[in-house]
Amino acid sequence: FGLFISRNGGQVGETEILGDFFDRVNWQSQGGMLFYAIPLTDKFVIEAGLGVAVNTMTHFDGENKFRLNYHSFFQRTRFKYQLHQLENRNALHLILSGDLNMVRGPRIRINEDDRKYVQQGLYSNFSLGLAFSFF
Repeated sequence: FGLFISRNGGQVGETEILGDFFDRVNWQSQGGMLFYAIPLTDKFVIEAGLGVAVNTMTHFDGENKFRLNYHSFFQRTRFKYQLHQLENRNALHLILSGDLNMVRGPRIRINEDDRKYVQQGLYSNFSLGLAFSFF
């Protein structure tokens, strides 16, 4: 079982969503995940997991804020390859990861034109990186 907290930010380009009022956005997420590691060799492991999260998207127009609260269900798959072993437990890994997220905000009340954009969605993330495990 794992717990996580994340925060991402970005600039908003031209869009018809929410009247094109906003110049930047923050996405905060926190939740839990149940995962299972499947070792294929001594150095290569596949981790599959399912999780739930509570998300908040905050849009900014100068100093004004507009918050949307969501909940999501996701599936994550991670491929982990051990590059180097240090001592007994410490190791450096190369990680390729991807997830698919179903996001819902059924309690959000908004005008009809924007409703389809903000009440539900589907998105995916892909990442490539290094991880150092120390226990």
